[in-house]
Amino acid sequence: GGRVLLCAKPAEGKKRYGRKDSPHKFVYLSSVKIQKFFDTAMSGLPKLNFPAIRLRARRREGQVEVWDDLRGIYLVLTPEEWVRRHLIGFLISHCGAQPMRIVQEYAVAMNGSPQRADVVVVDDRACPLMLVECKAAGIGIDRQVLAQAVRYNSVLGARYVVLTNGLTHYCYECADGRYTRMDRFPRL
Repeated sequence: GGRVLLCAKPAEGKKRYGRKDSPHKFVYLSSVKIQKFFDTAMSGLPKLNFPAIRLRARRREGQVEVWDDLRGIYLVLTPEEWVRRHLIGFLISHCGAQPMRIVQEYAVAMNGSPQRADVVVVDDRACPLMLVECKAAGIGIDRQVLAQAVRYNSVLGARYVVLTNGLTHYCYECADGRYTRMDRFPRL
């Protein structure tokens, strides 16, 4: 499948896709085709309480995949991945996180069984600064989600813990083993 940049609405008329240095001819797609792909790819995914983001997507084996700039791979666009892509965009654009300090699927050793934190932002010394647990928009953020993040953070020791389903965000600052709720995302 071809690659298409997704955004809130396509421009009217025809769009030109391709690379100038490519030996292949440019491909022209009408805005109707782009809109149809956009509607199909994003159907069932809610508008989140994050700013809009641009995603490079493709259809492969009946699934929509989105490009992860940080890892350099395509990922299946699940409802949780939809939230994670928006969160990472927000951390970079609004919280000052540097892309090279954002680690996805961060390994956490819990009682001999490997677990993975969804997103961890590390500091200058590569120590965890922020731990984020992402859930799909249809999943509530409850005590179990907080307990999971606190368990992970008992190993990682991050200063900030964030829980989000893309619609509701909870931010906490951890100091001396106590979690204090914050009214906004921290500046990193």
